[in-house]
Amino acid sequence: MNSKLQKKCAVSGQYKNKQPYFRQESLLLFVLFATFITCSFYSIINIVFKYHRNFISIGIAEAVAALLALAVIIFYLITKNIAVTTNITVFILTATMLAFFALAGKNNYAFYWMCIYPPVVYFLLDGKRANLVVGLFCIYMLVFMMSQYAKWDDQDSKVACIVNISGATLVLVFVIGYFETCRAEAVKALREKNEELEGLIVTDYLTGLYNRIKLDEVLSANIKKAAAGFETFSIVMGDLDNFKSINDKYGHMAGDSVLVDVAHALKEGCHEIGLVGRWGGEEFLIVCDRMDKRMAAGLCNKLLSCVLSCKYIFEEKITISFGVAEYLKGDTLDSLLKRADNALYRAKENGKCRIEII
Repeated sequence: MNSKLQKKCAVSGQYKNKQPYFRQESLLLFVLFATFITCSFYSIINIVFKYHRNFISIGIAEAVAALLALAVIIFYLITKNIAVTTNITVFILTATMLAFFALAGKNNYAFYWMCIYPPVVYFLLDGKRANLVVGLFCIYMLVFMMSQYAKWDDQDSKVACIVNISGATLVLVFVIGYFETCRAEAVKALREKNEELEGLIVTDYLTGLYNRIKLDEVLSANIKKAAAGFETFSIVMGDLDNFKSINDKYGHMAGDSVLVDVAHALKEGCHEIGLVGRWGGEEFLIVCDRMDKRMAAGLCNKLLSCVLSCKYIFEEKITISFGVAEYLKGDTLDSLLKRADNALYRAKENGKCRIEII
């Protein structure tokens, strides 16, 4: 029933599965459908199979509640007004409960239905309003039960008793099951949002590459492993040549387009053998695991070709210079980066569009 109801809401409701009010709409319709079905069932039982006056009165009250629930469903499908529909639903539920307890008379097993009221109201209303409504309901029921206690008779485990207790238990199981579904979906949505936020934190918004936060994290981890005697690694610092002139000549939008294209070329050229990130501005940094500086330089030759052969939005040659440094025993993050930066500076000084190793 739950999955079918969700599909119904996703198809015919106002809100779709990924929208914030989808679950509230689905829950509201679930409560209304459950009220309609439960009240209809017990109305038929009380009117058709019970001939005592009180049972007929209860059956009529439940029939009215079922018709009201159906009317509210139709009202919501037409108006799509969640707030008004929620308030009406809580009112119908409250009125039905109070009428049932008043008409049930000496059948004290009927009070088992009280356990349905608090969770449903808490699911539908916000915390403060739910506390108020449930609190007033419980106070009234306590006063009502104390005033009626002297009139109660001991009850045998008759069919009516079994039907009421079984029905209330079944409805409560459905309500709790639905709440668990909501909770699981909320946890899943929160986990997905957290993963999305974590991705945004370590990703450069323009190029989609890792940003400096992630690169610092990876470099620190690699230095720690290398210092412990594991395999060495190298880093490559890359910087686009004459990038300022591109911005001055074609504008910053064109410059951003070049950065995106170069980032894509570098990522494709590495083929997962090196972690590529944007270090800042037009600078890129590549972490080459299990590579000495000669192997990293060989990768740079390939990347030079990738950048040169890339298609840009204008007919102008785009080049990049690389500086390579290998981890040496005793290196810190700053010392390793400084050597790579010095190598890059040397590449710029020696003509650009080339690779230098330190």
